[in-house]
Amino acid sequence: GVRIFCAVHGFNVSTWGGAAIYMSSDNGATYKQVANTAQASTVGYVEAMTPYAAPHVWDTTTEITVKVVSGSLISQSEIAVLNGANRCLIGQEMVGFCNATLIAENTYKISKLLRGRQGTEQYIGLHAENELFVMLDKLVRIDFADADRGTTKLFKVVSIGADLSSVSGKAVQIMSNNTRMWTVHTPTYQLVGSSWKIFWQERVRFDNQLKDFSATNHDPDWGGYGIAVLNPLDDSVVRTATTTSTN
Repeated sequence: GVRIFCAVHGFNVSTWGGAAIYMSSDNGATYKQVANTAQASTVGYVEAMTPYAAPHVWDTTTEITVKVVSGSLISQSEIAVLNGANRCLIGQEMVGFCNATLIAENTYKISKLLRGRQGTEQYIGLHAENELFVMLDKLVRIDFADADRGTTKLFKVVSIGADLSSVSGKAVQIMSNNTRMWTVHTPTYQLVGSSWKIFWQERVRFDNQLKDFSATNHDPDWGGYGIAVLNPLDDSVVRTATTTSTN
């Protein structure tokens, strides 16, 4: 479905008791409460640009320095990370990490990484300086109707004890990345006569992992594959096709 996840925190204020999330669909004329939480998310930022690394194997060379403004980080085993522990968002890339070493006050170095998780491999090479860092274990989920996809809402996050009027509304577009198509994996090709034949493997989103070539069920919204043939000179689309087979 169409949904967003909110990371809510109190900047490590010891007396912070939680917050309520309000949303406006009429450009701020009225607000209604859509969620609340007493759990503080772990949030920070990454000053240096995160370098590229392949998403198919452990990244054992990259070390990322994270400055947190709320919460703390801990280390996890390989099997725990493979099963979904220590997942974070850096910019738009989802990353899993095994090692979290405290190197200064509120500053950690994370290493032994799984890059480009859950369909975010296209963002591995698109990092910038001072990117947002969010742990993905204490988030507030807000659901929307299909018609809300692509629309912009105003949100206010109001800490307990504060007044709604004291908070400025922030515009958020409901992008619904979870409904975007994922790439296929392990493409191969061969020349048959004067034609190229291309083969690939399906990738599903149920638990967001590749399945070592084992048979998998289709996503509920699966409708086939889209193919675009590009001109190598300018990347313009020469023609398109669709198919429900894997070749």
